[in-house]
Amino acid sequence: MGRRRTKTTTTTDPTPTDSPPPKIDQDKAAASPSGSSCISSDRFVAQRKTAALSPPSSSSSHPHPPPPRPEGPGAQAWGWTPKRGGEQAPAAADPGALTFRLLNLIRGYLLEALSRLPAACARGLLVAGHCYGPFSPLHNIIVNSIWYDAAFPLSRRPPIPFPLDPPGDDEEFFEVSADSIARLAHRSLQGLLAYLRHACPHLDDDALLLWHLHLARADLAAAIASASTAATTPPPPQSFLAAAQAAHHPVPPAMAFFASHLQDPKVHDHVQRFLLLSTTATRMLSAPDIARLSAMLLPLPLPNHLSPPPPFDLITARVAREIRRNRKTSRKSQLISRQIIQAALRKYAQNTSLHYHLHFICGTNILFGCHYLCYHINFLACSNQHPHLPALYFFVEAFPPYDDDDIFTEEHITICCPLTPSTVGWCEGCLESRKKIDHPVGKKHQGGFDHEKDEIEEGWNCRGPLHVDYIFFDAERDIATVSLILAEKRALDSDSDSDQGSVREL
Repeated sequence: MGRRRTKTTTTTDPTPTDSPPPKIDQDKAAASPSGSSCISSDRFVAQRKTAALSPPSSSSSHPHPPPPRPEGPGAQAWGWTPKRGGEQAPAAADPGALTFRLLNLIRGYLLEALSRLPAACARGLLVAGHCYGPFSPLHNIIVNSIWYDAAFPLSRRPPIPFPLDPPGDDEEFFEVSADSIARLAHRSLQGLLAYLRHACPHLDDDALLLWHLHLARADLAAAIASASTAATTPPPPQSFLAAAQAAHHPVPPAMAFFASHLQDPKVHDHVQRFLLLSTTATRMLSAPDIARLSAMLLPLPLPNHLSPPPPFDLITARVAREIRRNRKTSRKSQLISRQIIQAALRKYAQNTSLHYHLHFICGTNILFGCHYLCYHINFLACSNQHPHLPALYFFVEAFPPYDDDDIFTEEHITICCPLTPSTVGWCEGCLESRKKIDHPVGKKHQGGFDHEKDEIEEGWNCRGPLHVDYIFFDAERDIATVSLILAEKRALDSDSDSDQGSVREL
C-alpha cells in the first residue's frame, strides 16, 4: 500500500465523548461489576464468579471532588475495555477480525492495569504481565506482574564480566511505549490460545478458539465454559506451561508452577478476596497493597530447578555496549516526551483547575508532514487532589518549538484531553508508523484518519528488541533479548559485507 500524505481531520464515533479542556462534570465516577474466576480441578468449567463493586460516594463538601473516569460501554471495571456501540460481533469464520478485536480488548486490560499499579511495578508488567491465569484478565495481569517482580527481582549487580549502567531510579521508568503494550497483548493472546488447545482438545480449529475467547472477553474460565458442550476432564497440568512458552514468558516452568499453585481453592479464594477489595473502580494499588500481595503470592522460594542459571557466555562486550547505547537513547527520547506532557498538564490545569502528574507514558509518535512536525502521545496521569484514584488516560498533540531554547511550553500544546482506549480514533499518520496511539473523537488533529483493515491489524508482534528490553534488561534471565541483539548484529554485519562486496565489484 502506498503511503499517503497526512492531513488535518476530525474523527467521529457513534459514542462521542466530551472534549476537555472545558470544564467537565466533577461528580461523576463510573463503576461497573468486576469479577474473577478460578479454573480449579473440580470446577474449572464453572461459570465465572462476579461481584458488583460500588465506589464510595463523594461528599459534595469536599474541596476537590474526584474527577470523572472515562466512560465507555462494555467496561469490566470502569469503562476501559474497548467496545464500539452498536457494532456487530465478527463471524466465527473471520479469525482476522476476531484476533484484532481480542488484541484491542487485551490492550485495554493492560492499560487499566497500568493505571492501577505503582511505577515500581512497570518492569513486572512489561516483562511478564500476561492476562492468562486463574482469575479475570485484569486481575491476572496484576497478579502475574507483582509475582514476577517479587520472585525475580532485578539485580543491580549482574553477574557478568561487562559493566552495565544501573537502570536508575523508578522516576526514569515512565516510558512503557505503545510497541511494548502491543507486543504484550499479542503474547497474552498466544498464551490464551495455547492454554485452550490443551484444555479443549476437541476444538482443533483456532478460529473456534478465537470465537470462544471473544465471547468470554479473554477470560479463560468463561471461554472453557463456552466451548464445553458437556462435562469434561480438567485441563492437563501442562496447560499453563504451554501458555507461558507460547507467550515468551522469561521463566515458563516457574510461571506454570505459580499458576498451578493459585488453583488451590484456599490460595485462590484468599488472593481473590484481596483483589476484589483492592481494585475497586476508585482505588489505585498502594505500596502496602503491593507488599501484602507479594507476600501472599510468594510464601515460599521457588524450587531451584524452575530457574536454572543462564549461559553467561552469550553476553559479550559487544552486547553490553549495545544495551548501554540503547538505554541512553531511550532516556533522551523519554526526556522530550516528559517535557511535552508536563507542559500539557500545566495547560490542562489552567483550563480545568484539575492538577495531574505523570504516571506512565503509554506511546509516542512523531508525525512528519509537508510543512510541519508534531507529536502524538498517550499517557497516564494521577490526580494531585486524589492520589488514591487510578491514573487517567490522556492524549496530547504538540508542535515543537523553533526558538533557540528548544523547550516545550503551554503554547506548543494544541490538544490535551482524557479519553478511553478504543479500536477507533487512530490517525493515518500514526497508523503508517504502526503506532497504537488512541486519539480523541470529535477533535481536529494532525495526521488524518483512516480505518483500513490491512493497516490497523499490523504492528502487534514486534520481533526485535524494544527500548523497554534494554531499560529492564536482566542479565540473569533475558537470554531471548541477547539472542535478538546478536541476530540483529549478524544481519547488519551481513548487509555491510554485501555492500562492501558490491563496491569492490564496481
